[in-house]
Amino acid sequence: MLARPTSPGRALSWGAMTVTPAHPPTLYPLGDGLGSVSLVQHVGDDKMITNAARVSFGGDSDTPLNQKDEKLIRYLLRHQHGSPFEHNLITFKIVCPIFVDRQMVRHRIGTCLTGDTVVTFVNINGEALPRLRKTVSELYRMWTEGEVHTMTARPEQVATALRVLQEEGGRYGGIAKAVRASGLSRNTIQRYVGGSIVGHRSSRKRLQNMRLRVLNEATGLFTTGHVAEVMYQGEQPVYRVTLADGKGLTMTAHHRVLTSRGWQTLGEAVGLEVQGNTATMSREAFLMVNGLEVYRDREWMADQRAQRKSIQQMADEAGCSYHTIRKWLKVHGLQFSPEETRFPEGFRPWNKGKGGYRAPRVLTEEHRMAIRAARSGERSNFWKGGISSERANINRWTWEQSRRVHEKFHFTCQNCGERKPELHAHHVVPVWADRSLALKFDNLVTLCGDCHRNIHRSQENELAFAQRFDPDIVISGERPKPRGRKLKAHPTKVVKVEYLGIQPTYDLEVAGDWHNFVANGIVVHNSKNEISGRYVEMQERNFTPPSFRKQAPSNRQASVEDDGTLDQAEAARVWEEAWRHAFGAYQELLHLGVTREQARGVLPLSLYTESYYTFNVRSLLHFLELRDHEGAQYETRLFARAMAQLAEPLFPVTFREWRALHAGD
Repeated sequence: MLARPTSPGRALSWGAMTVTPAHPPTLYPLGDGLGSVSLVQHVGDDKMITNAARVSFGGDSDTPLNQKDEKLIRYLLRHQHGSPFEHNLITFKIVCPIFVDRQMVRHRIGTCLTGDTVVTFVNINGEALPRLRKTVSELYRMWTEGEVHTMTARPEQVATALRVLQEEGGRYGGIAKAVRASGLSRNTIQRYVGGSIVGHRSSRKRLQNMRLRVLNEATGLFTTGHVAEVMYQGEQPVYRVTLADGKGLTMTAHHRVLTSRGWQTLGEAVGLEVQGNTATMSREAFLMVNGLEVYRDREWMADQRAQRKSIQQMADEAGCSYHTIRKWLKVHGLQFSPEETRFPEGFRPWNKGKGGYRAPRVLTEEHRMAIRAARSGERSNFWKGGISSERANINRWTWEQSRRVHEKFHFTCQNCGERKPELHAHHVVPVWADRSLALKFDNLVTLCGDCHRNIHRSQENELAFAQRFDPDIVISGERPKPRGRKLKAHPTKVVKVEYLGIQPTYDLEVAGDWHNFVANGIVVHNSKNEISGRYVEMQERNFTPPSFRKQAPSNRQASVEDDGTLDQAEAARVWEEAWRHAFGAYQELLHLGVTREQARGVLPLSLYTESYYTFNVRSLLHFLELRDHEGAQYETRLFARAMAQLAEPLFPVTFREWRALHAGD
């Protein structure tokens, strides 16, 4: 088990099992003194792998590694039992050209989350229904064990059915008695009697096809991706983060989250300080969370107005109704002016100057009754079943009580303290938080129209007003959101960080364009942490190949050595000229005042970038199989070999058996 961190400022510490070299060993794969791979820290060894494999039957021990352990590692590798290799971690710092970095990225997410973390999946309409919610531990069981088939019965039910059938000895009605005694269906019992035992079924394909909610970092709107793999990451020190809106997430200190300042680890975001079992935050932080409909975001609406879009175009973009956009334009104070809604100059309506007509129509009482009968009840287009919805009844009752509420508070807004002509009755404890108080007069308070609309703009505003009005009020839960809406991430303040000790953690791998997902409503990222051109100015470090290769004739993604037909000098000149021109354009844009996040768009892929990568042994071996393969780019293979060279002395038996297993590949 991993030891907990005990000293201040060691938020990223792994405890006594972690080895952090004072002078990290560094290799230079490209030989230019710039591209490098450094071993930052590692957790575990070959013995931890064997202990993880034996712990299920109490066979783990503290004895030194022996031949039985080596034989077990060989067996685990040959039979692809990967979970024992997931309890060891290795962290590298890599400086490489961007084109190498992009090949190395494995789109990994959620490095260190606890098993109770809820991952958000959506249906085809983008709706996050309760039945689609899965915890990380559930995902791991689905991935490794599969799901129980719907026809699978509990062992005690099967035993009861078989016992009854044996007692009946094949007499008529025996199966009927077995059905009543066991609770199983006739068909299920007959399957078990016939020897067809129905058990677990593989669910990997179903899990890979499920729509994972991810954030499009270019637009700030949520879209979907897909899970590619689920892994166990061993027991690690974890911290519970609580936000102002009640959301919470338990993760390791080095787990990356999206903040109002960009992607940061938890330790960096909150300035995590650990003393013994106590964790404190030394910096204010806002994490980006899921769930704000785009029309509720004033910045998004203002941008749509600036693009001179019509109300219907905005509604189509947001996935809501025309009237919803009209309402929120008013809430944000972004209504169309009369000048914007007038016909353009010179426009002549088709009916201008044309008189209308009126047809005299006399209706008898019998005719009126027939019209009423044809349009009333179920024949009316307003028919909703004959019973008003709970929401409609609450709204009606609240409106009926409003006069008494305003008299109680002397027609004065209880938020701004002013008396205004537009007054509303407001539920102090929101209806979504406690429906039992929805029809309680003492739960109503007077607010002016402006304050009422502002309070209802967000859950945080509702909770803040309730606390100001009555500090003893305790509200839990989350305000429900309309389905099918386009959602936008929004920042929420971190209010507390707690150390929760050592707990099992899990890892996901995702396939898609965006390397993030939503965990407990909070946007989190992957185990790769790269220097960001949004926050720092990129350095003038460029990789130039010592020699240029030709395209392979039979493989569109491979290359071959130059056969003497390439003009190496001319290729080097064109490469250098393109690099100088691109970096010069980047510096010129910065000089003009263009933001770094836009100016970096002209930089070439040969620019050097810096990243931290964290692997467990299983994922590292899988990475080496892919990136030290003859089909991988030559420069990428050099970096993969350097990583293997640094990792092999840490896990010598594992690497020896792994190389022997793949010697013929």
